[in-house]
Amino acid sequence: MEVHVRDLESLNDDSVRWTEPMDDPAALRRAIGRAFQSEVVPRYRMPYPADPTYLDAASGERRSVPRPVIDPEGPEGPERPARLDHEVYLKLVGAGQRPARAAHGVLHAARVTLFAQALIRLYVMAGRTPVRDAFGVAMAAAFHDVARQDEGEDRWDRESAEQLAACMRSLGAAPSRIEVLRHAVAHKDPAIFGAEFSSDEQRIVHDADCLDVVRVLRNPGDFRRDELVFYHFEGLDAGVRDRFVDEATDVVFATEHLALGLYLEQRSPHAYEDFIEVLVDVESRQRRWPLLAELLDHVVTHTESAAPDRAWARPGVLYHGSSTPRLAMLEPRKRFVPGGMEDSRWPALIYASELPAFAAAHAFPWSSTEGFRLTVSVDARVVLSVPELHRDRLQQPIYLYQVPAGSFALTAAEHTGHTYHSDLSVPVLSCAHFPTVEDAIEHHGGTVQYVRA
Repeated sequence: MEVHVRDLESLNDDSVRWTEPMDDPAALRRAIGRAFQSEVVPRYRMPYPADPTYLDAASGERRSVPRPVIDPEGPEGPERPARLDHEVYLKLVGAGQRPARAAHGVLHAARVTLFAQALIRLYVMAGRTPVRDAFGVAMAAAFHDVARQDEGEDRWDRESAEQLAACMRSLGAAPSRIEVLRHAVAHKDPAIFGAEFSSDEQRIVHDADCLDVVRVLRNPGDFRRDELVFYHFEGLDAGVRDRFVDEATDVVFATEHLALGLYLEQRSPHAYEDFIEVLVDVESRQRRWPLLAELLDHVVTHTESAAPDRAWARPGVLYHGSSTPRLAMLEPRKRFVPGGMEDSRWPALIYASELPAFAAAHAFPWSSTEGFRLTVSVDARVVLSVPELHRDRLQQPIYLYQVPAGSFALTAAEHTGHTYHSDLSVPVLSCAHFPTVEDAIEHHGGTVQYVRA
């Protein structure tokens, strides 16, 4: 197949057009990567509106979403309001502290796009007729959530499909292919409407999206494999289908990282290819996904992205909370080590976090054995639960120091993934004073909850 697309190599010159054969793996990946960067990433960078609306399929009218959800850890039922105030949300997005779309953003789109490429070959392995339009399927997978206006119920499949169709027209795709792909996105979940699948493009988009749902499940064991179309293919060995699901699930867990999501959305010039390079880096060292590596060998061997240096995991600045005022330098000190270690073996380190609310929660001494609990949601919302009897300990003034991240490494033993440490002295870039710990946490979008013992 040949697809006429805008010259994505020269993004500032939309007048140049070029033709590239999509059966060439290098050309295919180049086309997907450039289209993903120029056509997909900007859409997912857009913050959700304060008053989302959707097009009602039955009436054809636009309706307001009754209870908008911009926090994916928010409501599970109609009686619960969204927990994240929209002004706070915009502030966090503008400050680069959270993605515009925490659960349905660039990172989700990149994974679903890659899963779709693997599924094309898995379907062939099951004896299905090969889907020839790998570029079109990739774009359908990438576009499937672009029209979303909140993180709740998916009401925008048809609007996402129309955006895909408009993009494919601008890229020069044939009208017949556009209609197949538009239908694949608009009706990616036909069972909801009592309908049947009508194309393998539609089945692949559905399966690719479903594979990524584990990222929002409280219990990964709740994932329903039998809702995957390929899970019922008689031509596919049961061991292969289970291994595929297991490896895809592990990819989600390995990459559902706030820092990676922020990097792909805000800093990466090659988001799709940089995401692939992260997987290549892990697979080359750990051999965790042999089946996916086999199915994607045509993808992972062709890249324009530089070799991965894990830049996504190293924020530019970090935050350190302290009750000590007027520090110009932070010096390594012996203190509690996340993950557990005997007191005598505690190294002299500085601890910091890319999340200022998380750092503020560590500005005073506390322990989980006292009933304190610190959690971070999938969209980086910090919640500190404090026993009521210790309320007064949060009423002290603290200082939040901003420091360069260059000498810090991620503290692997700390389970949240938001703690970094350094054994070198570091200069203070700036300092913010807060009258109480609670003020500092809430100023940066976090929450303090007081609980009775």
